[in-house]
Amino acid sequence: MAFPLLWPSELVMSPWSGSIVLSILDVFVSRSGEVDITSFVDKFYGSFNNILNVLGKRRNVTLHACRPLVKTHCLPMLLYGCEIWQSSPVDLRSVDVAWNNAFRKSFNACWRESVKPLQFYCSCLPASLLVFQLRIIF
Repeated sequence: MAFPLLWPSELVMSPWSGSIVLSILDVFVSRSGEVDITSFVDKFYGSFNNILNVLGKRRNVTLHACRPLVKTHCLPMLLYGCEIWQSSPVDLRSVDVAWNNAFRKSFNACWRESVKPLQFYCSCLPASLLVFQLRIIF
């Protein structure tokens, strides 16, 4: 006996693409299986800005307290479910930009400077490599 495939009642219109998608835990999945990662990037920026607002404007406190908080609180929001993303280079680029902007803001660096020395100092990988690392572990 075959059971019909029923869509959950969470069919919504995506606020970013404007098409009808499946929403599971605020993850927008299209019919082709592509995941809309703009919600992850928005949540990452929101939580990162909340951390900066709580820590205040003191640079010495912000620098030392911000790094572990961003790695443990913001990064999982950015990479949530990345093991199953059918990611395009554009998606990986937007994830990298968000991660790099967090480093620039934490270290008060210019937007033209490379963040690779900052990531080396913090012993962190670029976000696109973290995505591939999590896929291998998964």
